[in-house]
Formats: sequence, structure tokens, C-alpha cells
Amino acid sequence: MGEAHATRTANGRSARYANSLWAKRTLREQLLANGRSPRYLRCQRPRADG
Repeated sequence: MGEAHATRTANGRSARYANSLWAKRTLREQLLANGRSPRYLRCQRPRADG
């Protein structure tokens, strides 16, 4: 996985952009897995506190 990612962003110009996208997607997936994403909570439990 590391090698493929490095090869994909080998051009360097879009490496930073691709890395930021990968980080955002990973964060979002982790939040969804933990059930802590605001959008996920809003969709699943709109009246959790009220």
C-alpha cells in the first residue's frame, strides 16, 4: 500500500493534495466507524439529546 501510494504521488506536484485527500477520507472513515461523525449522528439519532 505504501509503495502504491508513493508511486501514485511520485510527480510531487499533487502529492500534497493527494495526501490531504487521503487523510480527510481516512479521518471520515474513522469517525463513521466510531459513530462520532456529526452527519452520521444527525441522520441516525436526530433527537438523541432532546
